Formats: sequence, C-alpha cells, structure tokens
Amino acid sequence: MTQTGGLVILYAWLIFAGLLTILAYLLLRNEQDPLHDLTHPGPDDQDEAKS
Repeated sequence: MTQTGGLVILYAWLIFAGLLTILAYLLLRNEQDPLHDLTHPGPDDQDEAKS
C-alpha cells in the first residue's frame, strides 16, 4: 500500500477550496436584488412613455 504524506492531502484540499471559491465568485458576482428591477424603468418602459 502506498503511504501518502499529510501535505499531499492538504494540497488537495487547498486546490479544492480554491476551485470552489472561484466557482462561487463567478456564480454570485452578478446577483442583483430582484426588487431593484421594479423600481428602475428599463428601455421598454421609456418607449411606452414616449408614445
């Protein structure tokens, strides 16, 4: 049986945690409050006001 040092397991966990951090950042960086869209008119709302 092969013996693995504690550093190998530590490095594997660090890489895993780093990948999870990057994934969480990419998924959550564009999160916006849904109520924000209700209070600010979009381009469609401005077109209706002009006609």
